[in-house]
Amino acid sequence: MFVDSHCHLSQLKLQQNQMLADVIEAANNENVRGFLSVATDIDNALAIQQQAHTLKNVWVTAGLHPLHPISDPAWHKQLEALALHQSCVAIGETGLDYYYAREKDAQQWQRDALEYHIDLSNKLGKPLVIHTRNAQQHTLDILKANVKSDKPGVIHCFTEDLKLANSFLELGFYISFSGIITFKNAQSLRDVVKQIPLERILIETDSPYLAPEPFRKESNVPQYVVEVAKCISLIKNEPIEHIARQTTVNFENLFDLKVS
Repeated sequence: MFVDSHCHLSQLKLQQNQMLADVIEAANNENVRGFLSVATDIDNALAIQQQAHTLKNVWVTAGLHPLHPISDPAWHKQLEALALHQSCVAIGETGLDYYYAREKDAQQWQRDALEYHIDLSNKLGKPLVIHTRNAQQHTLDILKANVKSDKPGVIHCFTEDLKLANSFLELGFYISFSGIITFKNAQSLRDVVKQIPLERILIETDSPYLAPEPFRKESNVPQYVVEVAKCISLIKNEPIEHIARQTTVNFENLFDLKVS
């Protein structure tokens, strides 16, 4: 049994007459049984909560993506209200992305927003879903200074080096890998995967983005998380059944859930 620990179900590119339930059924047919649908803004968080209400083993998050800034401070209260919903099991996607946000004001907004998300995570006891790109040291410094849980969350779609991965592991974070590890030019990332204990790894699609090989030219969907597991199986020379079982247990432990 597999779990897609990070997907954006409200953003999937559905075919004509296709329903979200059809996407979930297709994933179930590949033994993908759990889904974390991740929010990127306030409206999106509300939409995925409404979707999760009718779908089995679909949980959601509440958060503002670092590239979706909001100037109105009322978003703090709106986000907390969404985070209190029973289907919400995590805070995020939050973090720092200096690859696109190069203006100082934009980067400062991201840092302030990240600190707020961490405070909310600490307050509610819900783990963080962290996005980081071209902001290694600032992300690490803010997490070190503010997280209080011994299971603070997950670093999603990890693409950095082993040194940074170990720093996050020392803070108690899980590391999540996406279809990027299947790309031909990602050998250095596969080398990182090999060194990370399986007990601290999650798998994800980040769908509809980052479809894995051999589906790279397609829109990504949750069922393709199996390809990520296959790649990890090859990297670690372990049966895919073991990869599936352990990453599912890791997901359940982090988010205090039971996937049935």
